[in-house]
Amino acid sequence: MKAALKRLETKLSEARTRADLLILQNRRSRAIHRAADAQHATGENGTFERMRSKVAREEALGRAKGELLGDDIDDRLHALEREQKVDALLEEIKSRKRPQLIK
Repeated sequence: MKAALKRLETKLSEARTRADLLILQNRRSRAIHRAADAQHATGENGTFERMRSKVAREEALGRAKGELLGDDIDDRLHALEREQKVDALLEEIKSRKRPQLIK
């Protein structure tokens, strides 16, 4: 019985060692694959193209935000001007009616 237990423990240990070895081989192969991809992607043209793409994207976002905010500010200014005109007309109408009420 002790001998059977010893054999099972040995087989379990061997299985764990093989599993660890397979895990390490898998990690190594993934690392090699990522390194090859990175090396391929970081060629001179690739690096500059990525940089140009990022800069162009940021510029486009900045322009778009500026346009959106600019339109919003223009709309607010126009609305404020209209309100001021309406208030001025209302005051003018009120001032015309006041002398009529006093009579």
